[in-house]
Amino acid sequence: MSFLDSSFSPLLPYLQSADVPTLWIADENALSALQHLEQNDYPLLSLITNRYDIYTLAKSKNIDSTFNDFNFDHFYDGDNTMKIQRVIYRVSKEKALTHHLLNQACKLLNKKNIDSLGELILSGKKQEGIKSYQKKLLDTFECKGKLKKQGLDYSGIFSDFTITKNIPDDNYTTIQRLPTPNHPHLKVYTKPGVFGWNKIDIGSELLLESLPAILQERDITPKNILDLGCGYGWIFFNLPYYLPTENLQKISVTATDNNATALLCAKKNSASLSLPTSIIPDDCAQNIDEKFDLILCNPPFHQGFSHDKTLTVKFLEQTKRHLTHKGIAVFVVNEFIQFPNEQLALFTSQTIITKKNGFKIVTLSN
Repeated sequence: MSFLDSSFSPLLPYLQSADVPTLWIADENALSALQHLEQNDYPLLSLITNRYDIYTLAKSKNIDSTFNDFNFDHFYDGDNTMKIQRVIYRVSKEKALTHHLLNQACKLLNKKNIDSLGELILSGKKQEGIKSYQKKLLDTFECKGKLKKQGLDYSGIFSDFTITKNIPDDNYTTIQRLPTPNHPHLKVYTKPGVFGWNKIDIGSELLLESLPAILQERDITPKNILDLGCGYGWIFFNLPYYLPTENLQKISVTATDNNATALLCAKKNSASLSLPTSIIPDDCAQNIDEKFDLILCNPPFHQGFSHDKTLTVKFLEQTKRHLTHKGIAVFVVNEFIQFPNEQLALFTSQTIITKKNGFKIVTLSN
């Protein structure tokens, strides 16, 4: 069980003992709080998340759960008899996502939509912009409420929302074309809510640039490829330009990610890809049984606001499980990242191929 994020301390009592129909907006920060919830029946608690690991854990704890890109439409369905009266939300790392979720929460709690007074219970830290979010709530929705300081954290209850406009959210719901001035032939789509959504990640670029030489030196002709933690798909989308053209017709790609928003974009980007591609929601490929002769990975090392060393362990262990006997995994990571010795020992060979612009390329093989 991970260490509890202190910003969840004032929220846990409302989650553990929901006494009115309650919706928990659970982004990646919510994993630790969910792990601390007791195994119980939660008849008045619902959860919406864009993280597959949170979705599956919530389902195992008997919480009615929705996994998508924070689309709230079904909460307005005429067949949905349980009107939400309380929303629980610990602010997100990304400003555009937080703005979108505040808009959705307040719309859901609009006093015109429910019989009783709906309330939003909000928490976060000062350095995360929680006080600015309070101002946006009060100015935009003319609601009542005030944050209270508790150590380094702030939390408060807001109610009596009037919906006449929204907080600007960078068009969160819209999939947008990514400017690619150095790759004018590409049409790549992304949106807020995906890591590095509005740029081309230089680490991923370094991995792709390094790939042809790695395959040639190891004399590897991959037939099935896993993009582990694919994001919006920049790595797998560009594979036809970095793999031997004579073998492209024999190659299939599996791309997986924990983030529903990333998968939405990856699916759109895969539609124009010449390689057969499967896009699969999963937590680090834990539910995928296939083995691959090439695994490509630009792994995350943060869970919400916190650096999470367990992510490194998880990605390495799953790479070992999915790599064929003669296969190779190619990772790109920040130069300062050190792989744990225990997980490195799983592989017969570990090589640092190159270092550039603060990143390094590491190959792992069985």
